[in-house]
Amino acid sequence: MLVIIDSNSYLRIARELHPLLGHDMGTIPYNLKIHSNFEEEYNKNSRLLNTFPWVNADEYLSNRKSNIIEYLGQNTGNDILGIFNHINGYKRSKRLSISRVDMLILSTAIILELPVLTDDPDMLQTADEFEITKIKTIEFLSHLHINKDINEHKIIEIFGFWEYNGDCPTGYNKDLLTHFASILPQLRKTTT
Repeated sequence: MLVIIDSNSYLRIARELHPLLGHDMGTIPYNLKIHSNFEEEYNKNSRLLNTFPWVNADEYLSNRKSNIIEYLGQNTGNDILGIFNHINGYKRSKRLSISRVDMLILSTAIILELPVLTDDPDMLQTADEFEITKIKTIEFLSHLHINKDINEHKIIEIFGFWEYNGDCPTGYNKDLLTHFASILPQLRKTTT
């Protein structure tokens, strides 16, 4: 199943799970794609450039370039822009902080009937409003762990990196209890 990954989720797991995009993972299986506007969003944000300098290394660029979610013709592009306007109206009425690229991701997901991998609370709220299937990063990692695509050591490494950088997703502790209660003692030993 194709899944569109948003920028935040990509930045949280792409380095540790390289190559992240473009191959089947798990029994469902998930095949992650990135939106064509990721580069624009990343390269215009000095905080992202400084925090995640590895993103522009050749191997990550190559993986993204060959796994961009494509529009399927002119009519689909017009439909996506129409939905984008509806999402933008919702964003304004609810005073959400969804970026232009995030709204394009959600619009594309609606038109192409694809799930979105995101942890952004405003994107999750908007996905609920527009009935978009959403997957949080910890849920995705749990899926990979259950299917033995990644081991506990890798999970602990990823979560430890998030905690060290202060980049834990909203609902992190609750989601840890739900999906990874068995490794919490191990995780706490490595991060304290």
